[in-house]
Amino acid sequence: MGSDQSTVSKHLAVLRAHGIVEDRREGTTVYYTLLTPCVLSFFSCASQVLEERRRWRVGFISGLCGGRPSEMAPLDAVQAATVKVGQDCGKVAE
Repeated sequence: MGSDQSTVSKHLAVLRAHGIVEDRREGTTVYYTLLTPCVLSFFSCASQVLEERRRWRVGFISGLCGGRPSEMAPLDAVQAATVKVGQDCGKVAE
């Protein structure tokens, strides 16, 4: 998963304590079951929001840069707000 085992264990303990998951042990293996399927809807919704924001940023910067998003360096929202029309794509105003 890319996270430290102790961190994941702590997160799972919190989820278990709040009734979001339950665990089942088989030997040294622990299996977790999601008890509240609505959580999956939340993650789907959050992913959709993030994708829409990404598309908006690409379109916004592309418009400022004359429609050449492939030449742009990635910008965060603060940097995007400082880009001046006519500058090279992806370069931030000083």
